[in-house]
Amino acid sequence: MPNNRSVVEQRIASLERKFRKSPEFFEDYKNFMEAIITKGYAVRVPTNQLTREDNRVFYLPHHGVYHPKKKKLQVVFDCTSSYQDRCLNSELLQVPDLTNTLVGVLLRFREEPVAIIADIESIFFQVNVPEHDADLLCFLWWPNGRLDEPIEEFRMGVHLFGATSSPSVASYALRRTAEDHRDTVSPDTVQTVLRHFYVDDWLKCVATENDAVRLVKELQTLCSSGGFTLTKWMSNSRKVLTSIPAEHRATEVRDLNLRHDTLPVERTLGIQWDTESDTFLYKIELQNKPVTRRGPATLRIVLLGESQNRKSSLANTIFGEAIFKLKEFNDAKSFTTEAKTKFVNGRNFTLIDTPGLFDSGRPQKTVKSELMRCMIESAPGPHIFLIILKVEKYTEQEKDVIAKIRRYFSDDALKYAAVIFTHGDQLPEGMNIQQYAAQSDGLWELVQKCGGRCHVFDNKYWRNTEEEEYRSNKFQLAELFKTIDKILIKNKGGHFSNTILNEIETDIQKEIKLLKLSSENMSEDEIKRQVKSIVLKKQSAELPLWIKATLGVGVSILIFRWLKNTLEAPPLTIELLKEAGQKTVQQTTEDAIPNIFEFISNYLALYEKTYNPLCPFE
Repeated sequence: MPNNRSVVEQRIASLERKFRKSPEFFEDYKNFMEAIITKGYAVRVPTNQLTREDNRVFYLPHHGVYHPKKKKLQVVFDCTSSYQDRCLNSELLQVPDLTNTLVGVLLRFREEPVAIIADIESIFFQVNVPEHDADLLCFLWWPNGRLDEPIEEFRMGVHLFGATSSPSVASYALRRTAEDHRDTVSPDTVQTVLRHFYVDDWLKCVATENDAVRLVKELQTLCSSGGFTLTKWMSNSRKVLTSIPAEHRATEVRDLNLRHDTLPVERTLGIQWDTESDTFLYKIELQNKPVTRRGPATLRIVLLGESQNRKSSLANTIFGEAIFKLKEFNDAKSFTTEAKTKFVNGRNFTLIDTPGLFDSGRPQKTVKSELMRCMIESAPGPHIFLIILKVEKYTEQEKDVIAKIRRYFSDDALKYAAVIFTHGDQLPEGMNIQQYAAQSDGLWELVQKCGGRCHVFDNKYWRNTEEEEYRSNKFQLAELFKTIDKILIKNKGGHFSNTILNEIETDIQKEIKLLKLSSENMSEDEIKRQVKSIVLKKQSAELPLWIKATLGVGVSILIFRWLKNTLEAPPLTIELLKEAGQKTVQQTTEDAIPNIFEFISNYLALYEKTYNPLCPFE
């Protein structure tokens, strides 16, 4: 493997900056790392082994993820992080699938009246990695979690969550434990290990409570002999639960009065199990829009970025033909929002190509109506935001654009976003787009806020190039479609929405009803086209006076309202207004208006009543 320490050093430096900004996140992270070191899952690399030069050293970057329901931090070692087009997962040998089928485990769980479930604690961490392979699982960390000390090299001595081989290796170790102890336990207990585990989840049912109590004891003894600890025990039998120490039971039943309290609903293998009635339940969340087998019937995708970033060319690449006109900064006629629909990759895509909303030097008067048009075209809300940047050396101007995007987009909006880089011919040889993004703190943080989703295209030089798989639009487009599917799955087929988009959608539906009453022979497409034009005029006419007076202010607030929806603000006081006035009194009137707006926009709820933009010192 190539020595990738330099890239991982950049990642750990970025992680350190995040720690210093968020002490609570750092504390949770440090506790996790201290736990795996204390338990012996990870060890510091001895000084005399730091100079290994046989190409069997590889470093894994790591990051923290909070469980959405448990709010517990899990540190994930990135086994897919690549360097020179190689990553740990791509080099691991394909192993036999030893995992029992999910359907088989669930069906066997329904055969008898007394049901029991349990979970092996940190199953992958209970299986050692051969010592001569451990240096392929190196990582960087601070000794004792002290950020002021130099980072040191550690390595995992166990298998990792996220490595493609871990499930089968763990299953083999568990099965081997059962086979090695056939002579010390009953054949039923051996079979229950071989047929009733799904990775680390054990589901079993037996005929009587006495059989269940005996099986629980034998299974605990058998698994512990192989280093596996069974926890989170749950059963539909109170007698069985009573026989298990409280600290080993599932959290929901540890403090229950087993004589009188109702047994809870427990989640197992993605299904809700009502232990009191011994039935399976399913929790279904219906979406507010009809969906097809693969998601929404029509997917609305908004392309955002500067004009020079070749957004329109990317849209044409996605559609496979030149449908969108290429936009140039100096061409006023091309500064328009375009929305086109085409059947692509098995579904209808509506691409909404915005003008350069983040262009520096763009007159704000020309931006206002196009921003409103973009929101109308994407109503009731976009399913996907594609934030378009280009591969280049980042100057202060580019950093300012990224800062604007991060400021305008709420975390909720970024759940629907991916970052797309153009000008892929500028990507250094041997580097993928994730490694490129990791070189800039602000850029990497934006990518991480978008769930790590980023791709790279070159609409000029890669169109007819097949020399390298990664550096081809065909490969990147296939990966982008996979990313879009993942975003849809993660967001359950839903779309981004907020107050302003809901208001626009309400207006659109009202106008459609009115137009259908007066124009019976008009086609659906013609009705939608006319309604959008009507709503655009109506929304523009209803903009508050202060937005019309200072269009730059209006555009900024529209972007904030669209992507952040609301701004929480402390009460506006005379003292705060005086403070703002003092900061701007020595500036010219032209400079004072945007500066005082930047201060006053934080108090948007009272803005219209307290501030006259035509008199910046009021």
